[in-house]
Amino acid sequence: MVAGEPLSAVFEARLFGPAGMDTAFLRPARFADWPGPRTLGFRPGRDGREPCSAFDNEGFHGAGNICLSVRDVTARARRRAIGTVPAEVRTPALADAWKPGHNLTLGSWYCAPGKQQCDYSGHHQGFDTFAYWDTEQAITAAFVSNGGLPPSYQTG
Repeated sequence: MVAGEPLSAVFEARLFGPAGMDTAFLRPARFADWPGPRTLGFRPGRDGREPCSAFDNEGFHGAGNICLSVRDVTARARRRAIGTVPAEVRTPALADAWKPGHNLTLGSWYCAPGKQQCDYSGHHQGFDTFAYWDTEQAITAAFVSNGGLPPSYQTG
C-alpha cells in the first residue's frame, strides 16, 4: 500500500497511464492471479533453450516484476521522443541519479549530454528489453525478447 492505495493502482496512475503503457501491470505474487496469458522466459542451454523465468511468490516489485509488452516499451519511448510525457513524470525521471553530468537518470534511462537521446535496457530471467528515443529526430526503437539471448547480446 502507498498512500492508502494498492501499489498496482499507484503504478497505473503515476507511470503506466501517463506513459501510454496500456497493457503494463505489476506482476502478482502468485501465478494463479496472473491477468491473462503468461509468456515464459528461456536461456540458451546445452541442448537448446531451457526454461529461465520468474518464480511463484517472488517477494518484490522491481524491473523484473513490472510486466510490459514491446507495445508498452514503444509507447513509453515514443511519448518521450515527441515530448508528450507530462512534466510531473518527465522531470523526476530525467533527473541525474548520481552526480550531475552522469548519464544514468532516476528513471533508469542512460542519456547523452543534453538528455535529448536516451536509452533503457534491462535483463531478468530470460527476458531482455531495450528502448531508445531521440527527441531531436522524433524517433524511437524498442525490443523485447523472451528467448534468452546469449550473454554477449544481453542488454543488462
